[in-house]
Amino acid sequence: MCSYSNRNNPILIDTVKCTLWWNGWDYKDNKGKYIIKRIHNGNPIKIKSGTLIHTASELRFKDSFVNIFFIGQNGGFKSANDLLCQYQKMIDFSNSDRFIIIGLYAKGTIQEMKEMEALFKTEFGDKYINLREYLSEKALKDANIKPKEEDMKSVSVGLCPPSIMSDKVHLNKIGYELLGNLVYERMHILGY
Repeated sequence: MCSYSNRNNPILIDTVKCTLWWNGWDYKDNKGKYIIKRIHNGNPIKIKSGTLIHTASELRFKDSFVNIFFIGQNGGFKSANDLLCQYQKMIDFSNSDRFIIIGLYAKGTIQEMKEMEALFKTEFGDKYINLREYLSEKALKDANIKPKEEDMKSVSVGLCPPSIMSDKVHLNKIGYELLGNLVYERMHILGY
């Protein structure tokens, strides 16, 4: 039997190259543990609390021409300000003022989402894409989808229509194509 993720994720801790993986059977496995293993043998080192762990992707894409940040849909933050702080840290690390923040579309109540959206719009201006608003107001028309009754119920209260979702959290192929087009258009508007 295979565990939930048997992939090795390359990371760098201080100057030591390692791999990181989860040995649980799924993401809710309370007996699962994250395992870190050095890639090359070496003398033991003590990792100080607060030491940064860099992923291979993070190092490879630092200083990219443009960064697209789309996090939080599955959680990982305590409040809108906490998520804002995470975005700020990623932007600072990216070393670039060319970025786009993609907002959430199915996290919390509509009121909570609207408060978060207002915060991000104020903070990031045109570099922020209000994805929930787009998906609930324009996506079905842009995709030439005739709304079903469940779509109409969702969009009437500002939620993402089920016709462009694969489940309650993730978009389907059409939804991701719409998102790709939206990001492309915004990059053009911003002169990226």
